[in-house]
Amino acid sequence: MVQRNFNNHWGRENPWRDKTGQEIPHFIEDLAKRTAAYKQLELKFPDQPDSITYYLNKPYRLKVLTAIKVPATQQSAQWTPFVTWNALCTPVRGHGAANRTRKSLGGRH
Repeated sequence: MVQRNFNNHWGRENPWRDKTGQEIPHFIEDLAKRTAAYKQLELKFPDQPDSITYYLNKPYRLKVLTAIKVPATQQSAQWTPFVTWNALCTPVRGHGAANRTRKSLGGRH
């Protein structure tokens, strides 16, 4: 349902726009370069952008959203999501952030 609403709204246009409505060029690529995963891959594969691209595009299972229902006595928000931007951008392959990072880079676990 969410994806359908997104597609209905944006169609084939990219949603990353500036305040004037112009598409922001290289938005995804620039955003990827600021992630911890990219920086770690850059350390592991200096001067090897193809290797960095390979590992960034490698499919991983992600836990996108976990939510709990807040009791009626605490109705500041009905649902409280336990997810951060970093969690959305980081491959999950183990338990804990340290394992997740090491495993995603093919290191020891």
